[in-house]
Amino acid sequence: MKNNNLHDCARNESRITSVLSVLTISLLAACGISQAATMSVSPNAPTSNGADIAAVTSIVSTTDYIWFGDKARGQTFTTASNTTGYDLSAFSFYNSTNNNGDLAGITIRIRDSNYAVLREETGFAKRTLNTWVTASLNSIIHLNPNSVYAIEFQSFTTDPQIAGKTWDGFGLGKTTSNYSGGTSYSGGTTATGQTSPSARTSQSYDYAFHVDMTTAIASIPEPASLGLLSLSLMGLLVRRHRQG
Repeated sequence: MKNNNLHDCARNESRITSVLSVLTISLLAACGISQAATMSVSPNAPTSNGADIAAVTSIVSTTDYIWFGDKARGQTFTTASNTTGYDLSAFSFYNSTNNNGDLAGITIRIRDSNYAVLREETGFAKRTLNTWVTASLNSIIHLNPNSVYAIEFQSFTTDPQIAGKTWDGFGLGKTTSNYSGGTSYSGGTTATGQTSPSARTSQSYDYAFHVDMTTAIASIPEPASLGLLSLSLMGLLVRRHRQG
């Protein structure tokens, strides 16, 4: 009888270990940095709904290029006052200067007011003059109300030649219609290391941009928090089985 109990306990512990493995994989996926954004290009400005933030009119060209190995460029914005916050699914910038049809390898980021990276993904977009380049995120990201955030593009690689293709970037168009909730910026002087507000240089104009958001229905825990809670509960179950 004792041996049967030990055998059952071992089987239960094995099952719990399997569940823990699955939860761990899910947790790592939820916290992963190397995610893929879906990039698209269109001559038409993204359609805005009530929750979106955008400056899409009065666009002019600039020399604010995103080249391989160069600085990041972005735009800050301020969320509105919906008490449950907002869910960001995509954002767009306007390409006003390059039209050679090559692919541009782009790193996209969302940052908080302290310049910390909340999400970083990568994708590829064809360089076509006077088009909107939209980055659709791998999964939505929740933003708090009445808070400052930043969206940015940067060249995907420091190498100008990969597999015979030139992975150049493009130029971000700016708008002469002032957006009062933020400003454009350049993110330092190199392709890496922009980790603090001091590395960010604010500019006296806004980029043409669009942030695609919906109002959040209810506040829910982040996937990482749910994963940690599940791991804690499973750990307690394992401990109880061992003590039994």
